[in-house]
Amino acid sequence: MTAAPLRIGGLFLAMAAALGGDGDFTTHLASYGLLVMHAPGESPVGPAGNGRAGIYLGGTLVLTAAHVAGSGTMLSVIADGRSIPARMVKAGDLAQTDVSLMALQAEDLPRRLAALPALRLCDEPPQLGEAVTVVDYRQLSFSTILSPETLPPGVSWKFSSLIRDVYTTGNSGSGVFADAGGCLAGILSRKVERQVTDAAGAVRTEGVAKYFVPAAEIRAFLGDNLP
Repeated sequence: MTAAPLRIGGLFLAMAAALGGDGDFTTHLASYGLLVMHAPGESPVGPAGNGRAGIYLGGTLVLTAAHVAGSGTMLSVIADGRSIPARMVKAGDLAQTDVSLMALQAEDLPRRLAALPALRLCDEPPQLGEAVTVVDYRQLSFSTILSPETLPPGVSWKFSSLIRDVYTTGNSGSGVFADAGGCLAGILSRKVERQVTDAAGAVRTEGVAKYFVPAAEIRAFLGDNLP
């Protein structure tokens, strides 16, 4: 029962320093997770009105996966149960850098959200096997960094920033935080999958890893828009 607090202790200490050394750090970290929504008829991620994750960067900025934001013009985010209109600042592309940057109006920010310190992008990527915390809307999950070299035979993947625990770690647009430094290591993009044939000859798809857009790419994408 004590494994989880010890496992993310480094991240909690980093958040403690950023937040003045007091408070429930799990709650503070989860507070950065938002839900990105589209108006009916504009959702690129499923039935109209469905949403996926986004991360509050600080100031008025929100980061999500590019394929979550899509090209919708009527975007909003859910924070503290409230729907807040959002506008696109810079759109990425699933095939290139799968992140998009949105902005909220300062006067629309919930007081609790506005009081959070701006997130820091990791200067160095987390190492293989390092523990990470995945932040989704109102939910935290835990995983480790996976080497592409450990992927099963037959799985080809050109991206190197991967985590384990495919089915229990957030959604597209969720934030991946390096536990050791308390920094944002990346944004979840997509599953890495393979086709498996069972004894009866049925073919099914099996997730083997999740790719996240690493902090270095996010920093280059944001440019002068860093909070």
